Amino acid sequence: MKNLVVALFFVLSCVVSAQYLTRWGYDPYAYLTSTQGMSEMIEARAPHKSNRMFGTLVNRFILKNQDSRIENLEIEIQKLKACTCTIPTITMASVSKIPTSCGDLQQMGHTKNGLYSVMGSKQVETVYCDFTKPFGAADFQVLIGSVGVKSVATNFYVQKHTKFSRRNTPIPFEVETVNNGGAMDLASGKFTAPVKGTYFFTFAGHASFPSSFTQVEILSIDFYRNGNKVGTAEVGEFHSANNQLCPLTLQSSQNLQAGDQVWLQIETVSSGVELYDDSRHLTHFSGFLLEEDFS
Repeated sequence: MKNLVVALFFVLSCVVSAQYLTRWGYDPYAYLTSTQGMSEMIEARAPHKSNRMFGTLVNRFILKNQDSRIENLEIEIQKLKACTCTIPTITMASVSKIPTSCGDLQQMGHTKNGLYSVMGSKQVETVYCDFTKPFGAADFQVLIGSVGVKSVATNFYVQKHTKFSRRNTPIPFEVETVNNGGAMDLASGKFTAPVKGTYFFTFAGHASFPSSFTQVEILSIDFYRNGNKVGTAEVGEFHSANNQLCPLTLQSSQNLQAGDQVWLQIETVSSGVELYDDSRHLTHFSGFLLEEDFS
């Protein structure tokens, strides 16, 4: 086989060389006489038997390769037609729910390692999923932390600009600085939780005392949730100057259900004492949703 290839290469080289010599103007038969040269030139330039054999051999080789390729292609087509392969499908049941773990994500078709958001027991959490590890392995799912997702933006900051001293009545407010979500009703003084979660509230105000020499004057403000007292801020003065102002504050974190209400109201107030305010806005009440509970 090796000798045949060498022989074919040699013959092909000779044919190509002769073609290029003729193209460049070199005539190997120019030394012959006109008559003799013409006849020998015609005879010499006529296709040689070896050239015809070489061309036939090459054509057969090309045709044979083409037939082989066509035959292989037909075989592959038949294999594809006979294939009983099935394409994995993802059912609607596997994607209709919110994923709670890397295992759920894997069932949905996720295969790339990385950070994902899943629903935890109460909050949305960020986890790292390593899908190269077997399901249930200790490092298959690693908790990174809570995402802090909130379905409703909830925060408020309100103020007063008038005095107030009525007992057992929710304290109303007159100035709305922020009320995202509209959960705080200024006229009633009540905040209504829009969603289940943990909320933070803070209150600051000033009590105004008259001059006193015989007894302690008191102002106490209670924090209520659904009609139940959950905290108190109180301030008292003895032998005070007239219209003396004393600050009082209250802070509270509360786990609320959607629809729960919180408010502030005066529990105890001595004669002449009041929750003081004017154009300086000395009384403040604010709150916001810390974490929403999706359980």
